[in-house]
Amino acid sequence: MRVTPVKYCGECHKDFHHTEEVWYAAIENNCFCSSCKEKLDIKDWEPRIVWRSEKDYKQRLDLIGSKGTVMRSFTVIDAHEYESGVVLKVSDVIGGEYWVSEEDVNLF
Repeated sequence: MRVTPVKYCGECHKDFHHTEEVWYAAIENNCFCSSCKEKLDIKDWEPRIVWRSEKDYKQRLDLIGSKGTVMRSFTVIDAHEYESGVVLKVSDVIGGEYWVSEEDVNLF
């Protein structure tokens, strides 16, 4: 099985774990988790194994502490920049912590 450096699902942005089996869709040029694979109307899927190096990102300290909104307020608690873009780990007002793409939020 081929490996992928993709770190999170292209649909729901769930973090992939090291050695997790994920699904590559050539038409999207992206990888997806099993849950999203079932929901997406894509015909040709190829399995991939996530392979994470110890430190394959650049930490974005300038973004930590930034505030913004998704559907509720959050605080950025970690930020990583990959070749594909920046992802932010956020803590929301109801105690949830999750990763989001910087493109999907408005920081202020």
